[in-house]
Amino acid sequence: MFDKNSLRIAHKARLKRQTNLAGKKAVLKAKKLIFSLIKGKKAPKVLLFAPLAYEPDILKLRRALSPKAQLFLPFMLDKSLKIVKLRLPLKKDRFNVRQAMDSNAYIPHLDLALIPVIGVDVNMGRIGHGFGFYDRFFAGFKRLKTIIFISSQDLFVNAKVCDPHDIRGDFYISPKNIRTNYDRNHRSGGHWGHRRRGRLWSS
Repeated sequence: MFDKNSLRIAHKARLKRQTNLAGKKAVLKAKKLIFSLIKGKKAPKVLLFAPLAYEPDILKLRRALSPKAQLFLPFMLDKSLKIVKLRLPLKKDRFNVRQAMDSNAYIPHLDLALIPVIGVDVNMGRIGHGFGFYDRFFAGFKRLKTIIFISSQDLFVNAKVCDPHDIRGDFYISPKNIRTNYDRNHRSGGHWGHRRRGRLWSS
């Protein structure tokens, strides 16, 4: 039987042993997927993240994405997050996570959010660090079109592990492959349909 906390500990240890090349492969897959999802959209709003040492350095896509999208980062509050514009330089917070400067800008919606994971279960639920920042934030943020999970190893668990309050992704990127909640072969009105949890996706 799988236990989420045990998986979190084991997966984090695996991530800390992985090479930088694995993260780079995941970032390249993310770049291709992001550009395919925002193609044709006018100034889409995209949430990135400032990676920890064992997470894919998704910020390397900043220059490529800046001409095509509005970029944002999460900003940690006491028990949740807010969204701020991606502006350099970044400064480290109490969790040693790099953050952009705080701002009071109102962000009514997001077209796409990239979120780091320590694992993903069969229902595309997220195993994170256990603090619940993303879960609490997105529980109250209703206007989000697409959630992309990403990690530097394939940490997909073929079992139901996550709780009902854990956020669920539309795509999960690892260096090995991309998994999806959707079947690309059935699209209607520009929206993905016919969910197929955990299926592999290719462009």
